[in-house]
Amino acid sequence: MLAAGVVALFAATFTVPEAIIHLARATAEDPVPLGPRAVTVTVLAVVFLVGGGLLTIVAFNRRRATEEPHPEDLADDAEFGDAPLRPFDPDRFRHRPGRAADDDGA
Repeated sequence: MLAAGVVALFAATFTVPEAIIHLARATAEDPVPLGPRAVTVTVLAVVFLVGGGLLTIVAFNRRRATEEPHPEDLADDAEFGDAPLRPFDPDRFRHRPGRAADDDGA
């Protein structure tokens, strides 16, 4: 399923630009009517892009849901708990390098 989704997304890289060109010509001030090729490419572009994206997302989530945790992850959780090893401190990133955190800039 994942391979089919990736192949469909790859095919979309060729059909979507051409579909955009055909749709832009059809909606211009001097419109060119959509021919059979333009309609076919536009429909295929939508199918490949939406279908490939959905197939890829579903396959990735199914694979991830059935994956067992790695033994090292289980050992870390048993030893340190489920919380992060070092708490995140957003203030650490708010200051420019080379300046002390308590420097008021004056």
